[in-house]
Order: sequence, then structure tokens, then C-alpha cells
Amino acid sequence: MALPTASSLRGASPLFVRRSHRMSGTAGSQDYSEATAKYYKFNGCSDDENKSSVTVNFNTGHVLTTDLPLRMGGKDQASQPVECLLAAWAGCTQATALFVSRQMMRENKSCPLLERLEFVNITATRDERGALALPIHEDPPVPSRLHTLTGNVVVWPSFDEESLQLLQEQTELRCPVANMLIASGCRMNVKWINGDEKENRRSLS
Repeated sequence: MALPTASSLRGASPLFVRRSHRMSGTAGSQDYSEATAKYYKFNGCSDDENKSSVTVNFNTGHVLTTDLPLRMGGKDQASQPVECLLAAWAGCTQATALFVSRQMMRENKSCPLLERLEFVNITATRDERGALALPIHEDPPVPSRLHTLTGNVVVWPSFDEESLQLLQEQTELRCPVANMLIASGCRMNVKWINGDEKENRRSLS
């Protein structure tokens, strides 16, 4: 997967730039290892009565269906694929942050164990020309990927400033979905704040 170029990083937040450069180092360039590979397997098919919908059956026994809004030719009976991607980011972030928090607490007994994350005012953007530009035989003028992801991740309980930054950075480096989004060039301008600080809570309104 291509890493962000220097031009794509212009104007990005310092944290985003730092993460992107770290991904281009050792952690992002190790050869793929079959010995440590984790596999995700599924079978899926579109719906004969709704060609915009796909139902996927995973080997874990879970089922996921996607659809499109009516205005896009679907029947609006399930979440859009990009909405599922964003839900995957939130779920993966929560699970990874809990793992990171446990390891931080083992290294520093004064560090609290994460209780929960709350995702507030999360907004993703993409340029529709990346998917819809015509004529179809020409490459679109912009990437179809997500361009930005903004909002707040509220953390309970409170972490000190250094620990909160470590929690965010290591979560975004270790979460497969966040890692993929950042490596694609999506600008992750999501602010992590402590939930029990009243001044931070007021800033979300």
C-alpha cells in the first residue's frame, strides 16, 4: 500500500505527519510473515432483487449486509459500505485502545486502565468525483478514498497528557483499520480528550 507523499502531507496536522513518517519506517516495511498472519475469510453475494446490496457471510458465523440510499439506486435497507468502514474503525479503535491501555498499565502501575471510548461528532469526507467522474474510460481526477476523518474520541477515565498521547498514537499505529486509513493518505484529524474534564466536555457541544 502506497504511503502518503510529501505533497499530500502539506497542511496536515503535526500528529498525522508524525504517524505517517513512522509508518514508512521499520514497522511499516517489514516483510509479510505467514507465521504471524491473521486471516479474515468470507463468502458474499449481491441480492437479485436489490443489485446494490451485498450480504457477506464470515467464517466466524457473523453476517453483514450493505446497501445504498434510494437516491443512489439502492433500497436503503442496510448501512452503506463506507459507513461499515467507519464502524469498523470505531470498533477496532476501541479494541486496540483497550489492549494498548493494558500494556501501558503493566509498564506503569500509575497509568489507569481504559474503561471506554466515546466517538463524538465524527465526520468523514470524500470527493465524489473519485467515484462518479466521467467518461468512464478515463481515470478520475481525484482519489476515491476518504480524504479526512475529524471529530473527538472521549476517553474514560482521565490519562495524563503524555499517556493520552501515547494511547492515541499506539492505538492508531496498531489498529488495522486506522493504520490502513492513514497509510492511504486519509487525514486523521481526530482529537482524543479526557471525558471527565468539564472544560473538554463543554468544547464538544
